[in-house]
Amino acid sequence: MPNQSEILQKIQDIASQRLDCRCETRDIGPDTLLFKGGLELDSFSIVELIAHLEVEFSFEFRESDFREEYFRTIAALGRLVNSHVNG
Repeated sequence: MPNQSEILQKIQDIASQRLDCRCETRDIGPDTLLFKGGLELDSFSIVELIAHLEVEFSFEFRESDFREEYFRTIAALGRLVNSHVNG
């Protein structure tokens, strides 16, 4: 099972390599915002990110996961993914 650091790194990699955010992995950190003032992801990019994470970590987001605080920063999303992957 991946640890928190590995999960954060994978989220950063997906954001920089698979999404249209025009940024490098090295420019993305745990405190990077996903929306305004950060990666500037739109609704399509978030759906794509969610799909990549579900495949990469073999879990499905629950309806209750779709709360603003879980999708504010890379770190917040990482904690959510970690809670699914590592219980």
